[in-house]
Amino acid sequence: MAKNGKKKHKKLKIVFAVILIVLIVTPLVKADFNYNYNKERAQDYLIFDSNGYIQNQNATSVFSYGFNTSDNSGCGWIATYNVLKYLYNEGLTTINPRIEDVILPLDRFGAFGFGFLGTNPLVIQGILKSKGLNAKMVVKSTKFYEEAKKSDINIIFYLSKKFNTGHFKMMKYNESTDNFTFYNYHAVKTMSTFLAEHTDDFVFLITINA
Repeated sequence: MAKNGKKKHKKLKIVFAVILIVLIVTPLVKADFNYNYNKERAQDYLIFDSNGYIQNQNATSVFSYGFNTSDNSGCGWIATYNVLKYLYNEGLTTINPRIEDVILPLDRFGAFGFGFLGTNPLVIQGILKSKGLNAKMVVKSTKFYEEAKKSDINIIFYLSKKFNTGHFKMMKYNESTDNFTFYNYHAVKTMSTFLAEHTDDFVFLITINA
């Protein structure tokens, strides 16, 4: 009986190890495949606003993200792309972002549920830091206004307390009107208005300084 128990335990360990390897390797392989596909799609993609930002997520269905398409779960990489584009436009960085290059690391390490459950905000923060940017996570909503207004640019994101919906947006402070411009989709609101609209959500902020 003891030997049978040991064999069963060993088999369970092997099965667990195989599952773990699959969970780790599959996103990496899929991300590399998606990169080549997305690179081809990006060559003909022209749906930007006048400043080069992506404002229409539905129009990004041509791009793959995990085993999903960007129109369904790509708001995380879109917000990241818009931030990098903003910093480039403002002369704060010298690298003009490319869609496929922004998607790739998030696809590899940040796509929850193989791309069906959105993007890990900590991975977005880590990628921004890897580019030499000062990216800070702010979790207290009472600090959002002050922290966001003194940053070069921001990403705000919310997650339903039912865990069934969420969204990332680039957010820029407007000093002349003391409000914020939100991207994808475009909107202009005060911070208090935005937070009032999301009382049933968890809301977090990533502040970014070059």
